[in-house]
Amino acid sequence: MKGPRFQHGDQQIVVLGLGSGSLAGGQPSGTWVFVLQAFGQTTVAAKGEYRGGQPHGRWETHWNNGAIHRVCHVERGVLHGAYEERHHGGELVLRGEYAAGNRQGIWVRHHPNGQRAEEGAYESNERCGTWREWHDNGQLKRE
Repeated sequence: MKGPRFQHGDQQIVVLGLGSGSLAGGQPSGTWVFVLQAFGQTTVAAKGEYRGGQPHGRWETHWNNGAIHRVCHVERGVLHGAYEERHHGGELVLRGEYAAGNRQGIWVRHHPNGQRAEEGAYESNERCGTWREWHDNGQLKRE
């Protein structure tokens, strides 16, 4: 089975690999785990829940080293709720919220060293209000 698909702005995230979980009426249901097999290794690529044949609830994608890459919440296949991205080593890259597939509310991006890089608000997937940017040493770059 092909992996789940999520809409991320104008991009679609598709997890490829082997899926294991249960079927109800020929559709995926309950907890599913998707793995990649490459170079003699088996790695968990994604895991999450299906309801009514669509991704629903908490989903995680993973880096090749097993560390969490993304954590998102999905309602009937559409991003809705908290969203996070992390570096290979687990450091936070991006945090925000989705509402019915659109970025909504405050979003914060971080430099690889953990310092805040950018912060601002979205309304219906459009930047709004004041956005701030910081250098990787923590000094304000622009407002």
